[in-house]
Amino acid sequence: MDSGSCEFASTDLLTNYPDGAALFAASGYGKTTLARELRRQALERRWFGESSKLPVEVFLPDLVSHRESLEIFLYTRVAAHCPQISLSAFRDCLREDGIVLLADGFDRVPAEHQSVTESALITFRRDFPKTQLFLFTRAISRPERLALSSVELLELNGDEQHALVERFLLAEKRTGASFWYRASSMLRELCSHPLILQLTLLLYKEQGQLPSQIEPLFQAWLDRLLPRSLPLARRTELKRLLTSFANATVNGPLSEDAAVELVRSEGFSDSLLQSLLDADALTQRGATVELQHEALADYLRALDIVKHTLADVTLRLKKLPLLEGSQLPALLMAVAKSAEMQHLIWREVVSADITEAMGALRYRADLTPDSNAADPAGLSRDCLSEILQGIELPLEVYVPRLASRIQFDLVGSDTQRLGIIGTIEPKSGHLSYSFVACGQGEDQVKVGQAVNANSSYGMHLTAMGLRLDSGRLIGMSHIRDGLLTLVKERRLDGGIVWAEERTLGRLRHLVRNYDFPYISGMSLEQARDLLIQSAGSWVAPGAFRAGQTFAIDDLVAEIEFLITEGRTHLNPWWGTCDAFDLGNPEGRTRLSELLDTYYRRMQLAYREIVETSFPLLAYKLPLYQVMPVRYEIEIESHNRRGYPSQTLHWRWMPVDTFDQIGATVTFPSEISDMRSAVALNDYLQRIDEELARLGRHVSNLRYTCGEERLPNFVHGFSTFGAAVDETLVVHATSAQIEEDLKFLFRELPTSDQEALDRIGIGGDLLF
Repeated sequence: MDSGSCEFASTDLLTNYPDGAALFAASGYGKTTLARELRRQALERRWFGESSKLPVEVFLPDLVSHRESLEIFLYTRVAAHCPQISLSAFRDCLREDGIVLLADGFDRVPAEHQSVTESALITFRRDFPKTQLFLFTRAISRPERLALSSVELLELNGDEQHALVERFLLAEKRTGASFWYRASSMLRELCSHPLILQLTLLLYKEQGQLPSQIEPLFQAWLDRLLPRSLPLARRTELKRLLTSFANATVNGPLSEDAAVELVRSEGFSDSLLQSLLDADALTQRGATVELQHEALADYLRALDIVKHTLADVTLRLKKLPLLEGSQLPALLMAVAKSAEMQHLIWREVVSADITEAMGALRYRADLTPDSNAADPAGLSRDCLSEILQGIELPLEVYVPRLASRIQFDLVGSDTQRLGIIGTIEPKSGHLSYSFVACGQGEDQVKVGQAVNANSSYGMHLTAMGLRLDSGRLIGMSHIRDGLLTLVKERRLDGGIVWAEERTLGRLRHLVRNYDFPYISGMSLEQARDLLIQSAGSWVAPGAFRAGQTFAIDDLVAEIEFLITEGRTHLNPWWGTCDAFDLGNPEGRTRLSELLDTYYRRMQLAYREIVETSFPLLAYKLPLYQVMPVRYEIEIESHNRRGYPSQTLHWRWMPVDTFDQIGATVTFPSEISDMRSAVALNDYLQRIDEELARLGRHVSNLRYTCGEERLPNFVHGFSTFGAAVDETLVVHATSAQIEEDLKFLFRELPTSDQEALDRIGIGGDLLF
């Protein structure tokens, strides 16, 4: 099965999206730069006769202060450069030739005006059907009613980073080996963010060195705008005023009048405002004023926050958007220079957005103490406390239903409070710890060695590229691993479909491996009564044997749930079929029915698990964002393996309701083209159009398709990762949940620094 995102170059946007698209990206990914580049491309196409569309770029916050329609607003922009054009001629141009409308800054439109702005764009597209609209915004502010395909700007891969570095070297007239080869893998990982790479290259140009943290990059950016050569008093005043603008533009840019009023109300002179404009620290776009980049504004906001007391910081953070797409969470952790401040900030960030919390861990300031001066007991307590912080709060906020199970797995017994005991050796960086049950009033963190602990963990932090202050990162890795363990052991909660499928597989396993006297047609009450005789027992495979692991009590509880929901019997929906004669219509019809049921029940079970086990993570999971979908299946008969065989080729398409899910199965004499560039482009365009029509705006959209062997409905899967005797639906649903959880935790850093073998300790020095 192949899966992943369909990627293409930005130079293909005008061609691939004739109606336009909504382009999502976090701050610093180059949305405004891309808008200007598309305008240039569209102008070239018009000049060379490849397109008649008129390219116009607009900053949407300007539309808010404009009291006329979008049509008049655009006419005013065009007439400023071409005064001889009349309004009627402009309208004729829009109707006959069309327009490439590059609408930037939707996320900077004040929230109370975004709906009106979206309505204006919808009306304009309706009145002028030849409009090719590209809307630029952060994903958190995506429009809900505008039917546009969704496109995400991706981070830079290694080849793209190298190409930009080489371009930089060429512009700087440098020769010889690229300095980029001396960059650590951690810095290269950070520079997958386009803005971080740009700032890194500028810092290297000015100082001749590569940074180890991101704060120096932003400080150098600020220093370029407010040079240290300025008199101290004036530079301080300029920075204070720029910070005031940063705090005042959290929800969008200021109008020119509001900008002047802000300056005067805070006692600054008008000349300071003009100085910031002249230095390009503040930017005028139309009738609005804001900092030259939102990431720079986030840096100043972060600096302003951490200078206050801890109590004030809490109040200030609750008023700021710490959500996906903002640089503020990462910058707050980067400028927080005390453990107490980092703890407070991380609590607020993880409560707001788990993805941003993981990213913030990547960029946090290094608070590693001097190993020669560190108190081993105090350092151990601090590190263990951070590990616990990395576990408890995310569990409480995002997966409270599963928290007790993950704690059970860590401790080896039921516990209301999680405790941790361990030690760290500052000089060697060796950490060992165990999780223990902790009673009320008992200290959750203890320094020492656990006695009779269920599991013990040990790691050499330096060798693993971790620091002495990496506790929260380690803690969150336990959450990730704990969730994946629950998936692997099929211990997630769902609804009726999930309960039916899991119970069918467990009963089948008991019959086949333990001579359980359950027979087809037996009622659920009869099965329950038989199982109660073994209450308190566990089913587990012996050594060197595969099998399922579950508690008989859990199976009894699940059967009682089904009885409560009105189920009296549990008969396999696949019947007794073992093979299909695809040479006759009856065999093809039967296989089509079974595949339709299989894909329908898999999707229903997936939805049940997500909405029951971790509903607060649902909006982060790729499949859940696009559901409901219907699968398009083509069955190919062939002899490629030397004997008659069949291969199932699949794709999917969004549908309106869950009544339409399942699969459409065909048996063509020749399989459709699903792999060529043209076919894949057509496929992703169909998905985009349907998602836009349905109003499902998906971040991190993954276009998937693939092929596999026909499933064995009777005997279940024999593929890697499947549990013995479980049903097809249980296996497929679990595999999808596992894939989506791994995707969610992709932002969690694996290290904080170069591992020993990368920096020449315990291995050869590479550079």
